[in-house]
Amino acid sequence: MAPADFDHLPLDLDLADDAALDAALDYSDLEAQFAVPEVDHFETVLVVDGVPVVDEAKRDKLFSVIRKQFAKEGVRIKEHGFDMPMAATGKGGKLMSKGYVFIDFETPADADLALKNLQLFKFDKAHTFFLNRFKDVEKYAAVPDEWDELAAVGPLPPFKEQGFFRDWLLDQAARDQIAVFNKNTVSLLWSNKDKAPEVVHEREGWTEGYVAWSPKGSFLASVHRMGIGLWGNAAMDRLTRFHHPGVRFLDFSPLETYLVTFSPEPLPQVAAGDTSKPWGPESAGHHVCIWHVRTGRLLRSFALTAEEIATKNVPWPLFKWSWDEKYFARIVANAKITVYEAPAMALLDKKSINLPGVTEFDWMPYTPDEDEETAAKKKAEEAASSTPNTPTKGGKGKGGKKGAAGAANEKRNLTPAHVLAYFVPQTGTDNPAQLALMSLPTRQIIRQKQVFFGLGAKIHFHPAGDYVLFKVDRTNRSGKASFVSLEVFRLREKDFPADSVEFKEIITAFAWEPTGNRFAVVTTTDTPNADIDIKTVLAGAPGKMTAHIYEVEAAHTEAPVAKRGGAGAAAAAVAAAKTVPGGVQLVKSFDRRAVNSVFWSPKGRYVVFAGLRNLQGVLEFFDVDAGLDAAKDAAAAGGAKVTTTVVNGTEVTASKSVERVAQLANTEHHGATDLAWDPTGRYVLSTVSMWAKGADNGMYLWDVRGTLLNKSPREALKQALWRPRPPTLLSKAKLKHIRKNIKSYAREFEIADAAESSELGAAEVERRRGLFNDWIKFRSQALLAIEAVEEVETVM
Repeated sequence: MAPADFDHLPLDLDLADDAALDAALDYSDLEAQFAVPEVDHFETVLVVDGVPVVDEAKRDKLFSVIRKQFAKEGVRIKEHGFDMPMAATGKGGKLMSKGYVFIDFETPADADLALKNLQLFKFDKAHTFFLNRFKDVEKYAAVPDEWDELAAVGPLPPFKEQGFFRDWLLDQAARDQIAVFNKNTVSLLWSNKDKAPEVVHEREGWTEGYVAWSPKGSFLASVHRMGIGLWGNAAMDRLTRFHHPGVRFLDFSPLETYLVTFSPEPLPQVAAGDTSKPWGPESAGHHVCIWHVRTGRLLRSFALTAEEIATKNVPWPLFKWSWDEKYFARIVANAKITVYEAPAMALLDKKSINLPGVTEFDWMPYTPDEDEETAAKKKAEEAASSTPNTPTKGGKGKGGKKGAAGAANEKRNLTPAHVLAYFVPQTGTDNPAQLALMSLPTRQIIRQKQVFFGLGAKIHFHPAGDYVLFKVDRTNRSGKASFVSLEVFRLREKDFPADSVEFKEIITAFAWEPTGNRFAVVTTTDTPNADIDIKTVLAGAPGKMTAHIYEVEAAHTEAPVAKRGGAGAAAAAVAAAKTVPGGVQLVKSFDRRAVNSVFWSPKGRYVVFAGLRNLQGVLEFFDVDAGLDAAKDAAAAGGAKVTTTVVNGTEVTASKSVERVAQLANTEHHGATDLAWDPTGRYVLSTVSMWAKGADNGMYLWDVRGTLLNKSPREALKQALWRPRPPTLLSKAKLKHIRKNIKSYAREFEIADAAESSELGAAEVERRRGLFNDWIKFRSQALLAIEAVEEVETVM
């Protein structure tokens, strides 16, 4: 008790009144000295909801299954640790469980581990576990029936208008924007064809590292010492900040919902309840963060090993996303692929995909082959055109043969929505390399191929998901000779047939045509040796490079044209039809070139083979559909001599043979280090970056024919990035209609270009007229001055 001090006690205090005496005396020191700590007897108890409803006969079996599942996660349950309430149901009064169970664990640590690892565990297809602490039950029971948002979270902050994130798409001239970073300034420019770029925004110190566009062009990200800044709308306001000290890399998810950042510096420790940082104590020491773009909220962080955090060893992007952002995944220690679900950010099915030795994987960019409107229309047309006497066995049409179009229609979208391709190299002599396609979330292997002596691979999906190509580095049986095989799987056909193309040369570049069935490859005849390392070989050497263009042909049926002779002749023609299995065919090769890179137009057809960096900027422009246009023109002109030419899978009858690929230009941008097509496929931008070359920094703009439109020197140029465009909202039927009537649209644009040219001409004439008038005025004043001087001299 506190030291006696009776002076403050009232004189009339009744010392026999215990209540009055307790109120007057201070017992705080005794309470502190003899305080008994409160013991939580329920800290080892969890309430597990979502448990199957069973009767008494199945109760013990259910307990046994749950115990085994928890044991897999290293969680120990007491011997008699289950308590499942039962209740009589039905007329018979049969006892049935209520769908939840109380579980008592050996230690509080076991309860914590179960809560962490088994929350939302899928017990079976119909039951998912929801775990809560027993002591939290009263807290949840006290939640009021009506939600008082003001009392819970306080008043909402005032709404702030963020503007329209795609305002640049409203430009009347359909121009594209370029983000240019040179010196310490970032500029946002309009591309103006053959005129100088127009500045939209320009700011010094906009970034401390570099800038990057989001996949659809909605946001511009800037890298700073303390994190990432996100900018957008017409005014390019700062929308969000992502606090990640020492950030080096960033990557957006395909639909711009998430942002992944990496820093070699571990996140510092924060105290529980500290809201000054966006992360909590559980994220301390982690290096990778996943953020929600619109809210700026940290969703999850990941730790990396000491070897992984070395900047040069981080495979970036670390996580690869599925096309719809439903899943994201990474390879861990070349032993497994961990797949996570978004937005929960939880490991899929609570377990990884074990693939010992796996070195490469990628997601299929799934895109439906037809929009719903076109598919419904085609289905109605097929139903209307069917006749009662048409054979239907095996899907055959008239004459008992399935046409090429019908076969193609039946092979649409055969792949599941989420497919993951992976590569496992050969181990030993009896375990060949594995090329496989796996469907998720079922984890079913839908296609697999074995390749002997495959040591490494790169996976290249076609942008539309029509094909997947494995570039496999292989050796012969003795291991003394190496070569490369391209394994192509046709994903729009039944059983996903595969074709193989082998190269004895080293491949330095590969690219799919975005909208077609072709791909381009660049190879070199150089080989690594004591004097030349592999890095130098891949950089290329003049005269030792070869550019190839290949085409992937689908399986189809070829039937001869029926001659006159009635139904019998037609039946004979159908019977003579043969099925062509399809495959990979060489379209054209160009040897002894000085190129090491390949860039397809986003709209297909046009391709640029470039010699960047050490090959001094050679640029070769090609039109791979020039033969198709020439064949059509020749067929329209007619002629006595008729030949049939196959151009890009299309048979064209013409009066003369045609050249399939035409070179449009062979030019150069001396010292060019980078090249990129604009999103519309109209222009090509080549740049010389100071990060690769210290002199002659600047940009050249070219059209698809390889014509130089303008030059833009930029001192200390670091980056020049086209602003991406979102996918078109037009249906495939509408796009087909536009292509069919392109000449009428082209006429409108020609008129607009002529009007713009006339306006510029009028302005130039007005400027010259002004200069001429100024000259006349000056001359008149000079003549008057001369006459005045002459008069003065005459008088004197």
